[in-house]
Amino acid sequence: MHLLPKTECLNAHRFLTLADAAKKLETWRGYYNEERPRSAIGNKAPITLTKSGGNTSLSP
Repeated sequence: MHLLPKTECLNAHRFLTLADAAKKLETWRGYYNEERPRSAIGNKAPITLTKSGGNTSLSP
């Protein structure tokens, strides 16, 4: 079962204060949007597309 991004983040962290929540959410957001591998782009992290100028060699 695939979880929604918000649910995935909330299940992974326990927030002690508002400042703690902000820090953890920003760290998680960066991971989710920039580093987490995506099957749609050949199980690569989105950041690799920006480093390669958007060129990717996906196999059909």
